[in-house]
Amino acid sequence: MVAPPCPLCHGATRFAGDKPYCPSCGWNRDAAIVSVRSTAAAAPIGILMMAAFIFFIIRIGHFRNPFQIAIFVVFPAVGILINYFVSRRTRARLEAFAAPAMRAATVPSNSFAPSAAVAAKSSAAIAPNAQQQALLRTSRPREIRMSTRGRISMSVALLAVLGFAAMFGAHLYTVWARKLSFAVFTPGDWVMAAIVTILLLLPYGMWRQQVRECDLLENGEVALATVVSEWRGDKDQSSIEYEFKDFQGQTRRASGFDYTQKLFAGMPVAVFYDRDNPKRQIPACATYHEIVT
Repeated sequence: MVAPPCPLCHGATRFAGDKPYCPSCGWNRDAAIVSVRSTAAAAPIGILMMAAFIFFIIRIGHFRNPFQIAIFVVFPAVGILINYFVSRRTRARLEAFAAPAMRAATVPSNSFAPSAAVAAKSSAAIAPNAQQQALLRTSRPREIRMSTRGRISMSVALLAVLGFAAMFGAHLYTVWARKLSFAVFTPGDWVMAAIVTILLLLPYGMWRQQVRECDLLENGEVALATVVSEWRGDKDQSSIEYEFKDFQGQTRRASGFDYTQKLFAGMPVAVFYDRDNPKRQIPACATYHEIVT
């Protein structure tokens, strides 16, 4: 993974654990310390798992060759020790940095106001950029367009769904054509037919999701939220938890995907929500469309 530039000083960043931090100004230092601390704390768990594995190969696998046992013991043990000491050294280096000073946001307080909980988790509140501030001044209905990422993702997903449906459908047609009757279908064929039906319904679900997304971006209220936390899921997918205040001043918190993979705790993100039902919302980083400004 390529480390993103520092949003405070725009300098080069490094990774500590799975979190980036800036060695120049100390941005995201606290989150990196927590990540490194978690890595070091996992060392005892790794030792227990290694001991359980050694017990398994000796008692269940009946390993008796001392050289084989030594290989299974030495290499994991060395790896755990190296990882532990590197984590301790990285943590000491991070703690030597001073946390950056808080930066005041330059947008209305009702749309971008980190709570005490957010400020405690984040070492700095990043001021919104000019593009994000411009979103607050857009009038409804907004002009939108599908982003390049959206066109590619939707095209690949649609081709995959229709490709699998066509492949399974061709098999079912071959079975049916033998006697021109569904009586020859086995239970497995009926299961496959159900799968084909679900696959053919997926494009409609994708279309409905995009319609709801476009409606929020075109006609919804917009606010600037503060990212509370960020984490990586399967296949290196990034997700965020964010917090913002709606038009009534009520604090809202939700989560969503971060397709940009550039957001971290303390950073602002635009959120579009339904004025009548604020729980119906979507962050700008989780959409396949973009506002034309």
